[in-house]
Amino acid sequence: MPERRFLILDGEKKREAEVGDYPFGLERHYVESLTASSTSSKTSYITALTLTTASLAGGNYKIDWSFLFTTGNTSTSFDGRVTVDGVARWNTIEDSDDDDNRMPAAGFMVLALSAGVHSIKIEFRTDSSQDVTIYDRRLALERWN
Repeated sequence: MPERRFLILDGEKKREAEVGDYPFGLERHYVESLTASSTSSKTSYITALTLTTASLAGGNYKIDWSFLFTTGNTSTSFDGRVTVDGVARWNTIEDSDDDDNRMPAAGFMVLALSAGVHSIKIEFRTDSSQDVTIYDRRLALERWN
């Protein structure tokens, strides 16, 4: 008999749902780092945060990310990206209007992942020899099908 985990309320009826009936949110992974990380690298992306999953079932997964950044001066650009299993899936190049303010970056995507272990990363670099700094990084993955 399949494992049963939660109740579904449908009007006056109550029934137990089998795992797999409603997979939204059943698999959730989360990682954060609230410390600052800086780089002056122009050529190589620096890993700011990594989420490595346990072995997942194949399916659609929602990936959320957010972070804050500063560029150090107004003539420097921040180049950030999110990779899934080494493939860049989102990228931003942002100029700062003010070197003292932390600028936000955030987003999400729904991606079909094969069964197995996956690695999601936030990476960053600069376009000059000036430092860029990243703060308050967060990654979350949740099953969506």
